[in-house]
Amino acid sequence: MMAFAADLPTMSPSPLPALGIDLGGTKIEAMLLDDTGATRWRERIPTPPDDYRAALAAIGGLVERARVAAGGAVSVGIGTPGTRRADGAMKNAN
Repeated sequence: MMAFAADLPTMSPSPLPALGIDLGGTKIEAMLLDDTGATRWRERIPTPPDDYRAALAAIGGLVERARVAAGGAVSVGIGTPGTRRADGAMKNAN
């Protein structure tokens, strides 16, 4: 089941650089921010069409390249359009 911001407990900010991933129908964009909110690294790639495993591999590649840019671990958040179903799954999303 996917967690949503409203479902998560209040947490302290992570000491790790923050990697945000925007998963869309035509592109996947990743941006790495440092603790001041400044952009440290950014990359945009096409979303693999109709291929779940390829999309996961593409996201994994972005995370790995962000880790290299950060020099270590990063915290990761992913956003995607879609609707949450009653069972917690997403519909109309990649």
